[in-house]
Amino acid sequence: MNCSLQRGVTLPPEHYRHATQTNIAAKELQRRGVPVQPGETIHYVISVSKAALPEDRVRAVAGGDGTIASDIDAYVKLIQKAVLVLLAPLRVKCAK
Repeated sequence: MNCSLQRGVTLPPEHYRHATQTNIAAKELQRRGVPVQPGETIHYVISVSKAALPEDRVRAVAGGDGTIASDIDAYVKLIQKAVLVLLAPLRVKCAK
């Protein structure tokens, strides 16, 4: 199952101040020798969203060999947030 996310890079990876998922994936690509520039779109999967080491939280997809595991619970939470946003104008409240 490929649950890759795509995000645009707005800064050179070394200029990010926080270990966002996008930044972690961008730095991984750079370590692999793939140049990453602002304005590009990168693809990654959430592997272990709450891992102690930031580099273990996501994996860049470009150049991957298909052996990356996805954190399904993290994807479920993303979907739940999206559904709540969509239902907000209808004033629908969902149990958490």
